[in-house]
Amino acid sequence: MCTQLGENCPYGGAQCTCLFGNGGQTDNGLDLIARDVERARDDGIGSYNQVRKAYGLPAVTSFAQITSDVAGQKELQRAYGTVDKIDPFEGGLAEDHVAGSDVGPL
Repeated sequence: MCTQLGENCPYGGAQCTCLFGNGGQTDNGLDLIARDVERARDDGIGSYNQVRKAYGLPAVTSFAQITSDVAGQKELQRAYGTVDKIDPFEGGLAEDHVAGSDVGPL
C-alpha cells in the first residue's frame, strides 16, 4: 500500500493518494488525477474546449473564463500555456462552481 499522499495536491489528499503501490514503495504508485488525465489522453477524449463544445457549452478563450481564482488561472497558464491545451479533467475541476453545486458547468 502506498502511504504517501500528494501534499501539494490542489484537490485534496484523497484524490492524490497513490494507487497500486507495491509494498509501500512510493515510486510504484500513481495518483488518481494523473491516471485519469492519462486515460483521457489515451482514449482521445479531446481537450477541455473540445469537451465543452461536445456538451453544448461555449469554448473558453481565457483562463479567467474558467475560474475567478487568479492563482488558479496562473497555474493553468503555467501548466498548459493556452486554454486550448487544457485537459478536460483538470479544466473541469478548476471551473467556478455552479450555484448550489460542488462542480462547474462541465
